[in-house]
Amino acid sequence: MKWLKLFFRWLFSPWNIIFSILLLGVLGIRYIQTRPTPLAIDPKLLQSTDRTRSRLTLSLYFATPDGRSFAVEKRDAGLELDDLETRAAVAMRNYLEGPKVEGAMLLVSKMPLPTVFAHQDTVYVDLEATWKKVQLGTQSELLLVCGIANTMLELEGVQKVKYLLAGKPVETIGGHIPTDKTFSKKECGS
Repeated sequence: MKWLKLFFRWLFSPWNIIFSILLLGVLGIRYIQTRPTPLAIDPKLLQSTDRTRSRLTLSLYFATPDGRSFAVEKRDAGLELDDLETRAAVAMRNYLEGPKVEGAMLLVSKMPLPTVFAHQDTVYVDLEATWKKVQLGTQSELLLVCGIANTMLELEGVQKVKYLLAGKPVETIGGHIPTDKTFSKKECGS
């Protein structure tokens, strides 16, 4: 019992307490400095009433009900955002919300939001593995792949779109349309 008393006296000595506080402080600062920042969009930024900046207007490419072409919906998405990755994330989120006008349809529903990131003039659309399970015909898959690509290509500064699946290049999403190359306005005919 005496050893337990000595152990607690040593454990809670002033030097150990000071050292523990300093160690926790250093570890906390290190965590804050090195944690990854998620690609989150501040809702306050999108709902701002600042009229001095131009608004971000998206061109969203949805399929027509007959499944043969695109219905382009213009949508006001908020303030003009300088960062290409943030603009691409806003565009993707708006695209997966589906059309808000008649005469357009979203070919997939309840799919996880892809991660989007940009490098120079290329936007990378990183799909989760569940996207591979989408079963569409050739025309519908083309409209989905090019619909997302055309939506991204309408953003200022974007020249190419590249698809990834779980962080790796993907040959095709649904088995019909090759997605192992980059898409530009030439390939998708926007």
